[in-house]
Amino acid sequence: MLLKAKPNTMRRIMVLEEHTTPDGLLTLSVHKFIDGIAIGFDGLAWHTHPDLLVGSYGDDEEKALRGFISAILNDKLLIVCLTAGDGLEAAWVEDDLHYALDAAVESKAIKIRYWSGWLPSHTNASAQA
Repeated sequence: MLLKAKPNTMRRIMVLEEHTTPDGLLTLSVHKFIDGIAIGFDGLAWHTHPDLLVGSYGDDEEKALRGFISAILNDKLLIVCLTAGDGLEAAWVEDDLHYALDAAVESKAIKIRYWSGWLPSHTNASAQA
C-alpha cells in the first residue's frame, strides 16, 4: 500500500526535525506549516501528513507521527527510490514489500532501500524468478 499524500499547497513555517540516512542520500524532515505538519524527503515531492498515519502508526496524530518516523529509522518501512543517473528523481515510503519489488522489477531505475541502506541486489533478482 502506497501511503497517500495531500497536495503541498501550504506555506512552510519551520523545520521541526530532520534525520539523514547514514549514507547521506536522503534527509527525512518534519515541517510545520500554517495549516499543519508534513513529513517527507528534502528536495523531493513525496510527503505525507500525521492525520493520514493515524490508525496505522498511532491512535492520534502525534503518536502516529512518532510511530511513522520510528518505523522508517528502524528499517521497518521500505523506501522506494527512482534514480536518474547518479541522483534521485523521487523517493517515497512503502509498507508493501511485494508492491515495491514488483515496481523494481518493472523498472531498472527503481531501487529499494531501508533507512540504513540499500537492499541487496539479489533481492530484486529473486523477485524476477
